[in-house]
Amino acid sequence: MNNYLTTVELSNLLKIKPNTLATWRINGTSPFKWVKVGRRVLYDTTEVMNYLKRQQHDNTHNKEVE
Repeated sequence: MNNYLTTVELSNLLKIKPNTLATWRINGTSPFKWVKVGRRVLYDTTEVMNYLKRQQHDNTHNKEVE
């Protein structure tokens, strides 16, 4: 089973406010898939880390690091 991050945990990791994640979910612009269990919103840790890895750049020309 995968590990999951709560909204607060992910916001701390990304150094953004939890409300930003909520806004992304509401607007459909979240780069992360999420699941809702009861009232809790959870993000797959593996997916989050893969997304962050894909966002790495080695220069300002938006070329991905290989």
